[in-house]
Amino acid sequence: MPGSPLVFSSPQGRSGPVGRIRFDPYSPIGVDPSSFAQDRLGETTAAAGMVAMNRGNHEFRFGGEFRYVRFAGRLDRGYRAEIDFTSGYTFDIGDPPAMGDGVVFAAAGLPANIFQTLALEPDSRLDLRSRELAVFIEHRWKVAPNLLITAGLRYDYASPPRSHDGELEQRLSLTEANVPGLDVSDPIRAQFASTFRAYLTHLDGRKTIYDSDGDNFGPRIGLVWDPSRRGTFAVRGGYGLVYDVPLGTVVMQSRNTFPAYVPLNFGVQGIFPGYARNPAFFPGPLLVPGSLNQLSGSAESLPEVLGGLFFVTRNALSFTLPERFPDASRTRVERWGRNGVAGSIEARCTICRHCRP
Repeated sequence: MPGSPLVFSSPQGRSGPVGRIRFDPYSPIGVDPSSFAQDRLGETTAAAGMVAMNRGNHEFRFGGEFRYVRFAGRLDRGYRAEIDFTSGYTFDIGDPPAMGDGVVFAAAGLPANIFQTLALEPDSRLDLRSRELAVFIEHRWKVAPNLLITAGLRYDYASPPRSHDGELEQRLSLTEANVPGLDVSDPIRAQFASTFRAYLTHLDGRKTIYDSDGDNFGPRIGLVWDPSRRGTFAVRGGYGLVYDVPLGTVVMQSRNTFPAYVPLNFGVQGIFPGYARNPAFFPGPLLVPGSLNQLSGSAESLPEVLGGLFFVTRNALSFTLPERFPDASRTRVERWGRNGVAGSIEARCTICRHCRP
């Protein structure tokens, strides 16, 4: 497409703008819409110090570290449409069904899936800030010339990452009152209402990406013993409990929240659809003319626009967030995607480039 190396189309324009086409079982054409375009920035400012005191055979140490962490970036995941041509059965009058690969269906213009992420404001930038604190105390005791015992305690705390502009937290704090037009008497709007309520159920009242955890006390003990007493041989052993924070590259996936992202599959609905299922060709129009994936309309029209889509395509809202555990220190990141029934969302897989909304 003119002006963009990451979007292409069929010469006659019948496919609409596309980021990648996959032909089962061959290599795809185009770039991975789940990875491009993107940029990332990571900054860490740290200050640390330690004090040591000796008293005969005893040495006491205490100290700490403070870190201010910023990770920001842009990832237009799914902004460019991806069309999948998979293997399946072909039917011809008078002939038995025959298995055909993706190329057969591509020649007929019959994709199995058309993935694209739609958004009211297609801006995938996310700027997260976090503060981390660690303090420790340690006692080193030289019990004998050939025996040293070390014991200590460390405390770690990391604040949940928060967006610099507070927009992510606003999206996580959405309620039905924030979405006008949830009219359950209308079948279209009621479809969106049931889906949105399922989304709120899985958010589970969270206000941040994940909960803070304030009891990360890590004891540790170590021992060094020289049975030879000549410094030529040593036996070492130890135990420690260590806490860490989720990787920034993983936490950044939480940009995928409603209504900033609405990942949808416009593919299989009983029979293979044609290219007309590409959102670029939807009536209304569904997308703002000339845009890549911007939904037409406003926030007030979302229940009607998305309700109509969910009613026809049986999609549901998708998002990426750490799962909430009763113990906030146990954080597992999972992808939540559709199970084919609007209004419900299920855990599918850990984050990877193969995930599909």
